[in-house]
Amino acid sequence: MESDRALRLLGVALDVLVVTAAVGVAYMKVNAHSYYRGDVRSGQSAAYIANFYRSRGYSLRGGILGVHVNGTLINSTGFVLDSARATIYFSAGGDVFLVYSSDQKVRDPLPQEVDPLRLTLRVDRNVDRLLVSLDPLWTDGLDDLISKVEEVAGVVSSGGVDYELFVSFKLHGGGLSEAIRGNEVPIYWLQSEVNEECSGLFLFVGSTVAPFYLVVENMNWRDLTKLDSILRKWLPADAREMLAYDIRVKVVFDRPPSAGEKAAIYEAVSSLEGVRYAKFMVEFRG
Repeated sequence: MESDRALRLLGVALDVLVVTAAVGVAYMKVNAHSYYRGDVRSGQSAAYIANFYRSRGYSLRGGILGVHVNGTLINSTGFVLDSARATIYFSAGGDVFLVYSSDQKVRDPLPQEVDPLRLTLRVDRNVDRLLVSLDPLWTDGLDDLISKVEEVAGVVSSGGVDYELFVSFKLHGGGLSEAIRGNEVPIYWLQSEVNEECSGLFLFVGSTVAPFYLVVENMNWRDLTKLDSILRKWLPADAREMLAYDIRVKVVFDRPPSAGEKAAIYEAVSSLEGVRYAKFMVEFRG
């Protein structure tokens, strides 16, 4: 009995040593700005890797080699804009690709999705991003929303640091819901066209018990006018007055702003009417 107990205690001690060593190795790798390279056949695994580093305050740059849903080969460099449980938003130039898993049993591919053959990620802590949250606003089409985003972009530009800007928001309106419910809007055609023509992700959300609304995630701000023209083409005139809410603007800088530049940009953005808050962050950390 005593020998069994001793063996169990020894096993526990070894487990603790293994876990401690693993944590230590992971810590050293993160702090060494480690690289990830390899075949990624599972979008969920790739997203797990991205989430691991991003939750610890790191951004990720790298390259993606994969097959686009239209059959073409994608070979681009860029950075991870966002990541979720099983999805990576990978920004490359003016495009935002969604990395998905080829082994998913049920999948509804969107035009910008890429099945990755190889993903290369480099973690880097020296990238500051500005997150701006805006008050809900009523907008005719997207005119008022575009004006507000352009206002934010204008004051960010005055800081003198090159940047790219991405927008996420939701759209809801009584006329919009009625038009969708009455089949006046071919919503899935609309969804397909927007995802084909614009960056980021555009989704229709609705059920029998909840109002219909539209979701835009991580769209390059330069595509908002294109989105507006598509919405105006498909939506009846009385359905174009909509409430934009959960508006989040993410500013990705080409280089880390200096302390003085950050202070000037923060003050200018925070003073804008309709800005709920603005904060500099390194990925998830404020």
